[in-house]
Amino acid sequence: MGCRAGTALRFVLSTVPPRGLQGEKVDHLSTVSLFFQDGNGRETQQEAVLAADLILQGAVIIGKALAEGKRTLVHCAWEQNRSCAMCCVYAVLQKGWT
Repeated sequence: MGCRAGTALRFVLSTVPPRGLQGEKVDHLSTVSLFFQDGNGRETQQEAVLAADLILQGAVIIGKALAEGKRTLVHCAWEQNRSCAMCCVYAVLQKGWT
């Protein structure tokens, strides 16, 4: 499945290392990487602070990419909600969603 002309992604923010079809690490698939583990509520205080900081950084990065008119994908894996958190923080802080 390909993208229609003019609809290709121009920016990919990854919260986990992107993998190829055989599971190999493929760094060039990301424009920006913000890696951190989600402890599902069992993080140490230091890990929680790092996660919050990276989620806020991600929201700022998303805002800049979109402001530049770039079609943007926020990539995650393992169903840990890192990408969702970044997108929600972007929507609340930069778009005023409630």
